[in-house]
Order: sequence, then C-alpha cells, then structure tokens
Amino acid sequence: MDGDVICNTMKNFRSLIILFLLQLLVISLHAQEQPLDYLVTVQGDTTWGKFRKNLFQLVFLVGEEKIKIKVAEHKSYYVGRDSSLYRALPVPGRENKQWCFTLEDGRIRLYEFYVSQGTNNTGATLSTTSWYATKDDSLLLDVKTNSFWGSRKARKEALLQLLSDDPDMQKEFEQAENFSIKTIRALIKKYNQRAINRSKAAAKS
Repeated sequence: MDGDVICNTMKNFRSLIILFLLQLLVISLHAQEQPLDYLVTVQGDTTWGKFRKNLFQLVFLVGEEKIKIKVAEHKSYYVGRDSSLYRALPVPGRENKQWCFTLEDGRIRLYEFYVSQGTNNTGATLSTTSWYATKDDSLLLDVKTNSFWGSRKARKEALLQLLSDDPDMQKEFEQAENFSIKTIRALIKKYNQRAINRSKAAAKS
C-alpha cells in the first residue's frame, strides 16, 4: 500500500515538473516573439519593432513596413539586442541634431558621439569620438575627445561644473589619477546614484 502511494506521488511530482517546464517554454517563446526595439517620435509616440542593418544604414521594421530613422522626426531609439539607447541631440559645432549613444542615464547624462572621416592613403579608417555630458537636460558640454583639438583644461572645468552640487564628487575628480573616459563614466555613475540617495533621504525627512 505504501509503495503504491509513493509511486503515485512520484508520478504526480514528475507531471508537475513537466507542466512547469512546458509553461516556461511557452513563456520563453512568447517573449522571443515580442519586439525588443523601439523608436520614439518627436511627439513622444513610441513604436515597437525590430532594427536591421542594411549595408551602412539602420532600418526599423514594423511588420513588413520599413521606417527610415530621421533626427527631424525621431528623438530616440533603442536596440534591444545590446541594450543601446540613442538620442537625437544638438551637438556643439553641428548645425543639425546628431544621434548620440547614451553611456550613462540619470541627473547627469553621458553621451558618446562617433564621426567617421573616411580613410587615409594607407586605407586606415579616420574617426573621432567625443563625449558630452548634460545635467537636467541642459546644453551638452564637451568633457572628453580623442582628437587633438580643444582645451583639456576647459573640459575638466566643464565636468567640475556638472559636479558642483556635490563637493565630495568634485574632490574625487580632482584627485583622480587620470582623465580617461572610464574615470569620467565611473564618476558620473557614482554622482547619479548619490543624487538618487539624496532624493530618497529628502523624501523621508
């Protein structure tokens, strides 16, 4: 009698495990069917779809419809496969808005702007990468570049200005061993988290 009970219990347990695994499979397949990419218009409307790279152009697909991404009509887009968020922003020195890759999001936002300048006579690709930061969606400030143009001192002062309401973060930046983009990104990430913590503390008081 006890053996039959144990046998039936094991069968029921196996059935539950199989049912659970089948449910997980259905959920996984359903999640894969959902589009992970989106495109936001300047009016704030969000369209979900899928990005595909067609030669040198990124194309947004909604079913069979192809939508061209334009800075005049769209303000941001998100590529789910690598969690990349791009925003159309007024980059200093550029007449029109440009697509900038979001490195850090928060009270201070850090963006990367890449420009390909073709190739030289040896076939090597010429390019420039610049990093800009903005606080509370104000104008972009140039904080780092890999080109030889501009003032390193002015970029440091711009970053100190962004950190001005957190003297501890300003001090940490002034004492940093280098001025690399890794250092800048880490400082901004830390600043943003401290800003969140201050807001939470203020809300509780």
